[in-house]
Amino acid sequence: MMLSQSDSFNDMQSTDEQYDMMAIPDRFSMDVLVVGPVFLDVVLGPVDAMPIPGEERWVSQCAFAPGGAANQAVALARLGLSSRLCSYLGTDEPGILLQSLLRKEGLSEEGMVEVAHQSVTASISVANDRAMVTYGTNEAPKIVPETKPRALMADLRAIAMNRPTLEKWRASSLRPLFISDVGWDDSGRWDPKELNGLDLVDYFVPNAGEACRYTRTTCIRDAAYSLQSRVPVVVITNGAEGLFAYDGTTEVELPAIAVDAVDPTGAGDVFGAALTWCALQEFPLRESLSVASLAAACSVQAFGGSLSAPSLEQIRNLIQSIELPSQYAIPEIMYLDRPLTKERDQ
Repeated sequence: MMLSQSDSFNDMQSTDEQYDMMAIPDRFSMDVLVVGPVFLDVVLGPVDAMPIPGEERWVSQCAFAPGGAANQAVALARLGLSSRLCSYLGTDEPGILLQSLLRKEGLSEEGMVEVAHQSVTASISVANDRAMVTYGTNEAPKIVPETKPRALMADLRAIAMNRPTLEKWRASSLRPLFISDVGWDDSGRWDPKELNGLDLVDYFVPNAGEACRYTRTTCIRDAAYSLQSRVPVVVITNGAEGLFAYDGTTEVELPAIAVDAVDPTGAGDVFGAALTWCALQEFPLRESLSVASLAAACSVQAFGGSLSAPSLEQIRNLIQSIELPSQYAIPEIMYLDRPLTKERDQ
């Protein structure tokens, strides 16, 4: 059932006392809950350069796709996980189109909150990067405590906003895994207080610019060590340079997979979704990051944001078709014909 915005404000903006009255289920209701704003993405491209004012550029491709937090939800669904969005969904024509696109990916609008206008992003693929113009909101509703997942994907703002519920989830007999990132600080302040939610997080996945600015460091290794004092696993992505991760005992540094990139839209979200899939399989850190990097490499080779999120079969095909860097380690299951399915706690 989709909630109305009035329901959201009445039911989700609860006080701590109201949360105390809500029962935390002793079971998981889904594999992954993704919290964040969703957008109807209008993806255009490619172009060599952005048009100047008054200039028109024609492109060879155009697609409508679920965007924002829906990038992660779609990627999770294509990896075989059941996922749900905690997001606002418009009742206008763009929202109806987005709802249809989500349903095609096997994603229900259950638990999403109705609003009058759908957030929309125009994303232009330009020179192996992207430029975006967005209308709408960057907000998401509060989590309903009864929707406890095996894993939660949310940025640190959502983690902080939902602290009472998440603390109760952590204290329950079946504890979810929390994977989080952080957005770019347009104010330029990079206030370390914005990282206060890290004490609830299992995996923190910022990009290099974010990590270095928040920690006042100049290299991602130093940033990772600084952040890992507050969170079990830090994974810092660095675009074409690859990634660096640290879990308190083990460093993992991986180069990016060299592929012919068409559209990078949503690649970071695909990486995060694949990392979540691997974490739920309990793969070692290097293996998890190797698979997540391969998933991101698959996604940039196709056009259309979330529409380019790969299946497990597509990731396996990439593994078979390229010479992997020596730093990569691939779980045996990725060479088999059937996906790994772990027994789930009920």
